[in-house]
Amino acid sequence: MNLRDLLQGRTTLAKERGLSDACLTALQHDAINLWANGRSDDALILLRGLRALDPTHLVTLRLLGQLLAERGVGQEALIYLDQALKMRSNSPSLRVTRAQLRLAIGKDIRGAIHDLQIAADHKGTAFGDHAHILLRKIASGPQPT
Repeated sequence: MNLRDLLQGRTTLAKERGLSDACLTALQHDAINLWANGRSDDALILLRGLRALDPTHLVTLRLLGQLLAERGVGQEALIYLDQALKMRSNSPSLRVTRAQLRLAIGKDIRGAIHDLQIAADHKGTAFGDHAHILLRKIASGPQPT
């Protein structure tokens, strides 16, 4: 294993250990099943392990963000969602998820609105439509300061 490549992000531990995307996906599904069955502590451990294997895997970052948000660890959740959005900035699902988290914790309301506006550009998709609904709710309520 070339440690320099690993430290500089040119490779991942998953690649170095020969773990395929299918293997990572299967482990992500295991984490989802754990979470769905009320074992969020175990799901979080598994997801953190997956992130150690591949810190740039979009689905792992998204799941970590969502699980941590659900557990009330909003600041850490935002870190993972921000990382995921750096890789896929046009993802309406990531934009809506981050906007909802920002609104829930009262952090960067203008940023949340911006995320929703970008997601709303994806008309006819579930997340695009959801973004439109959230924007209408925000517009009818108190304005952000």
